[in-house]
Amino acid sequence: KGTPTIGGVYGAGNGAFSDYDANGDYKSLCELKRPKQTSGTFVDINTKGGYIGIVCGGGNLADVKMPGYDNVEHPEYSKTTVLLNATGSGLESKGGRHVGAIYGAGYGDISNSDLGKVYGLTEVKIIGGSVGNVFGGGCMASVEGYTNVYVQGGTEEKPINVGNVYGGNDITGTVSGANNPRRRASDNNFVTTASYVKVTGSPTVGQVFGGGNGDYNYTSGNYAGLNPPVIASTFVDLNMEGGKVTTAFAGGNNATVSGNASVLLNTTETINTENPDALVGSIFGGNNKAAMGILPNINLNKGVVENVYGGGNGAKVTGNTDIIIGDDPE
Repeated sequence: KGTPTIGGVYGAGNGAFSDYDANGDYKSLCELKRPKQTSGTFVDINTKGGYIGIVCGGGNLADVKMPGYDNVEHPEYSKTTVLLNATGSGLESKGGRHVGAIYGAGYGDISNSDLGKVYGLTEVKIIGGSVGNVFGGGCMASVEGYTNVYVQGGTEEKPINVGNVYGGNDITGTVSGANNPRRRASDNNFVTTASYVKVTGSPTVGQVFGGGNGDYNYTSGNYAGLNPPVIASTFVDLNMEGGKVTTAFAGGNNATVSGNASVLLNTTETINTENPDALVGSIFGGNNKAAMGILPNINLNKGVVENVYGGGNGAKVTGNTDIIIGDDPE
């Protein structure tokens, strides 16, 4: 609360010791062990100004895992939640942002994306405030499960301004889609997907990606040898009544989707046919920069969009694309 200036906020533990043995344990006479058994987290950012650099629903290098996760017959799944409910003006030198980046999962490490893993569900809800980037997954920490990202609201009294929204990870790591339940989309159909990104109300959002980011140099420098983020499947649900989404991708930025990738346009604005005000600028079925080798799906159920592309932006789709206008005949 209040108007703090904080570098990072984590829902789970740190675990950032300087030296580990092969079992992931800290090598010292103290026989310290990396904390691994946080069962679930809830991070509530309810500031009225100030600035927080990063917020993680998970830990830095510490896992979020239920003690009963490994029970084969009745596994237990953890959940991390980040809620941004900020008001007022953020830090002026940071473009008025309240938060730089939000990760639903952990931060992780370039040496091993299994460090800081979440075993279950991550959820991010933006109901007020300004944030640069939002990720359902982690920075480099993987998710053995699925992600939900909700951008909901946006009024004159409590505006929402988001630079980019990603269903997956930032630099590297995976979102497996394991054990994900069915979610009811805004058109009342059920979807089963590794990432579910839903935008409602009247927020202002730059780009929305069902997948991850991956817009880094993987041939030299700090991230040499790493792989861009991978996510099993995606679903982007655009259900606004106002505001603006500049661009929406079923896929990721420079990241890979290994399974299904979908965008649903189901906005509920009052449409003036003489001078329609599009709430969505462009929709792409593919990725922004990375090639896609699967069949993306775009369902234009209701609303106004300026441009629709079955493929990617600066990236090819090596296969068919599927664009449905109106009700799906199936």
